[in-house]
Parts: sequence; C-alpha cells; structure tokens
Amino acid sequence: CLLVSHYWCKLVVPILWHNPFHYWWRSSSRPVENVIENNWHLLRRTYIATLNEVEKEILHPYDRRYNPSQPLFQYSAYLENFSFADITKIIVEDDTLLATLIEKAGKTLLNLQIDKVSGKVVMSLSQFCPNISKFTLEYEVQNYSMFMDYLKGSSISQLVIKSYGISIDLLNGLARYVPSSLEEIYLCCHFKPDFLMIFLLDYSALSFNTLKTLCIKDLDGYSHEYLKVIERYSVYNAFKTIVIETMVCIDESSDLIQNIGKKGINVVLQEVF
Repeated sequence: CLLVSHYWCKLVVPILWHNPFHYWWRSSSRPVENVIENNWHLLRRTYIATLNEVEKEILHPYDRRYNPSQPLFQYSAYLENFSFADITKIIVEDDTLLATLIEKAGKTLLNLQIDKVSGKVVMSLSQFCPNISKFTLEYEVQNYSMFMDYLKGSSISQLVIKSYGISIDLLNGLARYVPSSLEEIYLCCHFKPDFLMIFLLDYSALSFNTLKTLCIKDLDGYSHEYLKVIERYSVYNAFKTIVIETMVCIDESSDLIQNIGKKGINVVLQEVF
C-alpha cells in the first residue's frame, strides 16, 4: 500500500502543483467560504513546511509558527504557473490574513487601496490605522453600516470609489457620513443623476464644508445631466472644483457652465475615450 501510495503521489503531485492557485479554488463542492479558508490554510502550511529554519524564524514576528512534518516532496519545484492575480484574490478573500496585514501596518498606513471591505477589516482599520488619508475602494463593502461609521470618524482626506458593483445604499448615504477632513471625492462607478442630487442636498445640510474637489468619471453618458443637477442643487462654494471625465462633447462656454461658475465652482471637463 505504501508503494502504491508513493507511486500515485509521484504521478499526481506534479500535476496538482504545476499551478496550485488554480486547483485550490475549485477543489470542493462545499460553500466557497469554507473552501477558501481551508485550502488557503493548507497551502500556507505546505509552503512553510518547505522553508529552512532560518526562513521560518523570519515568520515568527508575524505569528506564523507552524511546525508541520517534513513533506515528502519539494512541491514548489513543480511550480510552472505563478499568478499574482490569483494570489491577490486569495489574500483578499482571507479576511483574517488581510486584517493581520492591516494591523501590522498600524499608524504608518496612509494610503489604502482595497477590493472588499468586510466587518473584520473595518474593525482593524478603526483600532489600528488612524492616519489613513487616502482610501480607494475597488469593489464592494460587505458591512455597510460598520464602514459608514468608520468613514465618518476617520481622518480621510481623499476618497476614491472605483467600482461597477457598488451598493446604491452606500452611494445614497455617502454625504451624510463623510468625515470633516474630506477634501476630494473621486467617483468611478455607475450612478444616475438622482444620486448626485441626493449627495448635494445631504452635503449642504452638514455643519462643515471642507470638500474642495468632486471628480466624476462618467460611465453612462450622464455628463450633461450631472451638470444640470450641480447648477440647480449645489449651494454657493459647495466645493471649489468639479471635474468630469466624459465621453460626451460639452460646450465649455455654454450658459450651463457659466451658471455653475457663478456659484463659485470651477468646471473642468476632461475627454476620455
């Protein structure tokens, strides 16, 4: 049996380990959360088992003190495909690992770009990272209420939302939760002019007015409608500059642009293709 098992391993291990980041994701019919947690844990342990003692010692400050038995094969020797995108996906899906990385950064973390914001990540940000000034959200927020509370109490000065699947709840409530330190918002996501109206009305009701720049990347051809909303609903000096990255041709000398200028707002149109 041992001989058969060893022979089977010699055949299968090279196949599985030529691209382990492909197979670990699809190796179970269980819920994807369990697959991610268990397979990523096994993958880490297997790699650590192949390290020498000096390399393992380097991991001790990061609470990685695994001491598994010596593996039968040098698995990494069979590695043919190394996908940074897959590894990034693994890290992003592993909330514990991501939260640990954030905690280790602590007060030195100034610029955070993240795909997915979970409750665990928000807790780590709130407790350990008070100095973040630029926050870029690439995909989604899993715990909307926790994130908005964090945002309101943060010292973020530049908020970038670059997501095609962002929750409309987050967008509709955004102005009510912006921190008093916020100076710039960049929106690269799908939203209708109605959202911009809600944002301007909510923001004008706040007791502070620190926003200097509102930048919108128009993904849906609403540039003209956005400007009409700004003309009608923005208060005087609501912000200094509105930048619209647009695929629509707009006359910068039009009455619409001039009327917005009379409110103390500079309009910058940037054509994108």
